[in-house]
Amino acid sequence: MKKKVLPKISSFTLAVVMAATCFSALPSVSAKAEETQMTKTEQILNAVYDELMDDSSSLMQDYNDEDAVGVPVAVINNSSIKIEWHYKDKFKEFYGDDPEPAVYTLNDEDWFVCTCSADDYWTAVAFSYIVDAIGSLYLEDSDLATGYVSAVSAKAESQEYVFSDYYVAQANTSDGSVTMEIYAGDAWDTDVINRVLDYTYFDDAVISNYDIEALDYNDSSSSYYYNVGKFHVSIEGNKNDLTMTVAEYGSGFDELGCEAVKGLIKALQPTGYEDFDFSGAVPESKYNWSVYTPGEDQIPEAFSVFSTSKYTYVQVTFDSPYFTCGQSVSLKAGSFDFAFVENGNVKKYTSSNPKVAKVTSIGEIRALKKGKTTITATLDDGTKLKCKVKVTTNPTIKVNGAAFKASKTYKIKKGKTLTIKIKGKANGVKNSYASSKAKVAKVTSKKDAETVKIKGLKKGDAKITLKVNGVSFKIKVNVV
Repeated sequence: MKKKVLPKISSFTLAVVMAATCFSALPSVSAKAEETQMTKTEQILNAVYDELMDDSSSLMQDYNDEDAVGVPVAVINNSSIKIEWHYKDKFKEFYGDDPEPAVYTLNDEDWFVCTCSADDYWTAVAFSYIVDAIGSLYLEDSDLATGYVSAVSAKAESQEYVFSDYYVAQANTSDGSVTMEIYAGDAWDTDVINRVLDYTYFDDAVISNYDIEALDYNDSSSSYYYNVGKFHVSIEGNKNDLTMTVAEYGSGFDELGCEAVKGLIKALQPTGYEDFDFSGAVPESKYNWSVYTPGEDQIPEAFSVFSTSKYTYVQVTFDSPYFTCGQSVSLKAGSFDFAFVENGNVKKYTSSNPKVAKVTSIGEIRALKKGKTTITATLDDGTKLKCKVKVTTNPTIKVNGAAFKASKTYKIKKGKTLTIKIKGKANGVKNSYASSKAKVAKVTSKKDAETVKIKGLKKGDAKITLKVNGVSFKIKVNVV
């Protein structure tokens, strides 16, 4: 019972969560009734409870690093199952008290019913365990039950009210609560289940319902996991470097799977998606995309929550060259960034306005002065990538610790120096110095200095021109 599926209802925060939680060791109290005649309610309660117990040890092993552990407590009042969640010690200081126990009551019509607040994460997670247990009990495969619940949720006309043969969820807008119900009797019909699963996939409606949107340009940390019906999908990467893995329940990848792949790529919009004309044949490669069957070591860790042997896998990759710094950069004078390229080899870099920002042969962008420029990387295959650069400031100077004033004449005693501090000097760009009267005063510092000294040589007036990153400062001095 590894897979945990949460019903998607758009108005609550419980939507579409595949929780990585676990059951701890179960209490020693047996939920099983004495060997006497049990009522139908007692039989269902104990059967579901036993399914929870059967998988508790494997769940502990799989998720022993997660935030919390859950304990299915003995059947209470002959009508309910209670699941308690206990935070591990290392999380208690952060989360505080353990969450309220989740109570699932079996009504006279053999439905488990639970009402909780819309933000009650743990109760909703525990509900997925109940669904899983019922699936194992009646369908001999919990994936069918959890897939069914996710499918009817995703395809419901109103996300405020989800209704089907075996699963119901309803939002109460007056108090913000949600009531979830799952059928626990023995009338589960695989034909009904399969009819739902056989027409549910990642179509436009499901993609919109799950808020699956276009990827960012260079967010390499993007990682998403979704499931609906018999499909699971893992999405990793960004608009230019995407790996998407689709798992379809069963022994083959069918037309529905092909449509799911095409629908997801259309929504994610990786670079070149307009040319994605996947035929359904695996493997298949064109342009900058490939579709293939992944090896075991390529199956995402997220898929470890279900039995991988029951699924057929298809992996889709999009690889396009892109700047790791993005398509635009804002810098201050003297600062820098790197226009490194992923998925491509750079032949040369150029700047459209090197007086504003220059770029080195290895892609280092050096901001010089206020203005705009475009950095172009030309790849070996002739592809050109462009990044817009905006430099928001000019370099500045201070004279003897005070802000420079062009109208002021600075006095220097003969044989002494005036100290100029430069802010915003770009690395690798030399200053230039000039004196209107070099015999009166001149700069004695090296051209790569950020602290510049002007020395008074003999009495008189002179004008020192200091140029930093191409920006000129005219300093009037009087040597006394």
